Order: sequence, then structure tokens, then C-alpha cells
Amino acid sequence: MRLKTPVNAWNGTVLVLGGTPEARQIVKFLIGRTPLKTIISLAGVLGNDAKQVLRQQVELMAADRLAYRLGGFGGIDGLVNYLDTTQVSAVIDATHAFARQISANAHEATLRAGIPLLRYLRPQWQSIEGDQWKTVRDLKEAAKILPPNCHAMLAIGRMSYDSFRSRDDCQFLLRSIGPVDSSELPGNFTHIQAMPGHVPEEEMALMKQFGVDCLVTKNSGGDRSYLKLVAARYLRLPVVMVERPELPYCAEVSSLNELDLWLDQNGFKM
Repeated sequence: MRLKTPVNAWNGTVLVLGGTPEARQIVKFLIGRTPLKTIISLAGVLGNDAKQVLRQQVELMAADRLAYRLGGFGGIDGLVNYLDTTQVSAVIDATHAFARQISANAHEATLRAGIPLLRYLRPQWQSIEGDQWKTVRDLKEAAKILPPNCHAMLAIGRMSYDSFRSRDDCQFLLRSIGPVDSSELPGNFTHIQAMPGHVPEEEMALMKQFGVDCLVTKNSGGDRSYLKLVAARYLRLPVVMVERPELPYCAEVSSLNELDLWLDQNGFKM
């Protein structure tokens, strides 16, 4: 269903819900290829860092058409109010594939505001020959099916480890980009704060160092994050893959070319 498009939408404002590398690419695209004003909302651990990166990348292009917003909106009502007071013409949800709450809020808020919503998602990873994946619906199921006394690497984000607390027979390596309060972790957890490796060999070395014999991850997609799966394939390790959550229906794209077409179809280009 095509939602109403504001008059002169091509000269309007787009709110990008960010926090991913793809969101930064979208912002650069909007500033460089359209006359639209762009607001990027950044929340979570990478908010300020991402803001610095974006400023360096686009400030020489059109700084007057780019604004930043850090932090949450205060639920659906807060987001609706923000869309209204800021006169946003469309929302692009470029958050993480597992950021279920903000995606659901964006869906409801844009319906109330009567403006278009586009979801930008990375393509999902697909298993190939040599992979030993066990696909599960959620983290609770992932924790339940782990082999007894295993040494599992959790590449699931810094806020998603609670489901594994009950598995005190296992040892866990929790890797996260953001910090974790180690005092809150059970004794069978080891935490390292680090980005994914640049090559599979770095991921393999990490797994060998900590004696990892199983990998748990979410199907978030992405090239660099995929390298841990390549490493697991080389080492012949089983992988517990958590499926993406179901999100409310809206238009979805996974490339800038598809984004460009959507903007054109919805009247956001001259």
C-alpha cells in the first residue's frame, strides 16, 4: 500500500534510524544524491563514534542538510511527536536486524503520522557446503541445545547473554564491540571487547586461543561479521544460528539501488 506523500516531498526531511554501517552509507547517499534534508538518529554504544565518522565523511558535502540525534524517542508516542514537530516526510529504518522494539515502534509511529516507512536490511547469511549450522528461533532455544560442557563463543551482542546463565556446565567466551560490566557476568563467562577480525585467520586464532568448540551467533548479515562463520567452517565447528525475529510488514530494500528506486516511486526525487 502506498502511503500519502507530502507535497514537495523531494524537498522534505528524512529520518534515518541508524547505528549500522549501512545507515551511514544511506546518509552519504541521501546527502550526495538528493536534495533531501537528513536526520540520523544514533543510539547505543556506537552513537558518538558513528557521529564522528559521519561528520568526517559528509561535512564537506552538505553539512547544512545533515543533523544528528542521539538517544531514544520515548516510545511510540514520543516518536510520533518527534515526526510531527520535526516535520519528517519519511523514515528509513536502518537499525540492526534484531532491534525488534525500535523497528516495531517505527512501524506504528509512521502509520499514525501517515508517512512512508522503508526498512533497509542486510541480506541474511546462507549456509554452504562445509557449514554445520543448527538454526533456532531465539536465544533461549540456542542455550538449550548447546552440547554439555562445551566451550561456546557468544557473538550475540553485549546485552543478549542472559539466556545462557543457566548453562553453568559450559564455558562461554562473550565478545562484544561495546563494554560489559564483568562483575555482572557469571564465573564461567570470559568477556573480550573487540571488533570482529579482518580476516578469517584472526577469528580462527581467537577460537583456538580460548578453546572454542561451538559458535553461537545471530543471523544479522554483513561481510565482516561473516568471517567468524568462515573460521568455524575451517575449524569444523558447529554453529548455533539464531533466526531473525519477525517484524511488522513494510517496504524493504537491501541495496542503495533499491533505495534509489523507492525514493523515486514515492516522490522523493526531483
